[in-house]
Amino acid sequence: MAKNNLRLAWILPALPMGLLLSLSLAVGVFYIHISYIEEFIMYAVLCGVFYKTTKQLAVIIAISFIISFIIKQVSPFHF
Repeated sequence: MAKNNLRLAWILPALPMGLLLSLSLAVGVFYIHISYIEEFIMYAVLCGVFYKTTKQLAVIIAISFIISFIIKQVSPFHF
């Protein structure tokens, strides 16, 4: 499905990446700290798996940061 739709091809890989990013990073007002290095390594592996073009990877990383921030704000569970 994502092969035929460009928006889905950029949003769908960002969902699991955003979840892993929200689990691995502790974000404050003026800092970003890596809490769990294993999840951050898995995030980097997913960047390699979902890599097609540099532009797509940049957009996916940006969307995954946005999704991570939304998960941190909405989720009642804080890891």
